[in-house]
Amino acid sequence: MVGDVVYLGNTVEGRPERQHVIICVGKEGWVWVYDSHATAYLREPLEVWYPEHFSRIRYCRIADAVSYVEGE
Repeated sequence: MVGDVVYLGNTVEGRPERQHVIICVGKEGWVWVYDSHATAYLREPLEVWYPEHFSRIRYCRIADAVSYVEGE
């Protein structure tokens, strides 16, 4: 869903390591598309990001809302 985060990574020295994050930004037709945390507005399907450079994938649902109080 829009706003969900996908962590991509690899196994490094026998341990999982998160190396990249993409963010779901919507659908184009029937396909969910994602932007990179480093390069916004690419709107690419998941297949563009994974598994070409990464061997591990983990989805994360983001909170609907957060609050922030300045000075705390």
